[in-house]
Parts: sequence; structure tokens; C-alpha cells
Amino acid sequence: MTGLFRKRRLKCPAGAWTTVYSSSFTGYPASWLLEITAPGGTLPAGRLVQKRSFWIFPGSVEEVPIQPEMRIVRHWINTFYSVKLRPEADVDVTIRREGL
Repeated sequence: MTGLFRKRRLKCPAGAWTTVYSSSFTGYPASWLLEITAPGGTLPAGRLVQKRSFWIFPGSVEEVPIQPEMRIVRHWINTFYSVKLRPEADVDVTIRREGL
């Protein structure tokens, strides 16, 4: 996914892993704000996973519960970085890059 200099919207189906963001060979930090909405105004539920690595060396894997607003951060020298979302019900996600 490229060009996250503005808002981008995704639909994430229930029970399926959806890639919200991924990058390769990027050495500088960046952050994004995810706004997650569920149908009928209910609170979104499910899991979000961030995977980081430094070239061939495994990095951290962080798995957290979904919240209505979430900030994701790519750190320095995350050669491979991905963010995936698995909601319990269909959700809409708005992604906005911070600092631009």
C-alpha cells in the first residue's frame, strides 16, 4: 500500500485477517491513526497485529484488542512492517497518516 498522505478507507470482513498497512525496506519512522467503526454504532471487537523485522532478523510482534481509535507506529529500520486486523464483525477502517 502506498500513498498514505491522505485518508484511506477499508472494509474489513468479520473473521478474516485484512492487511491495513505493510511496507518493505523503509528505514524511517512514521505513524498512522486508525478510526475503526462497527455497524449500528457498536464498539468494534477483534485483534490487531503489528509485525516488525530488521532484515532477516525477526522483530517484535504486538497483538492488541481493537479500539475505536488506534495509533500504529513504524519505528526506525523496520525492514519489513505489517499491520493486520481481524474483527469479530464487519468494520470500516479510516487510515490517516499523522504529521503531514
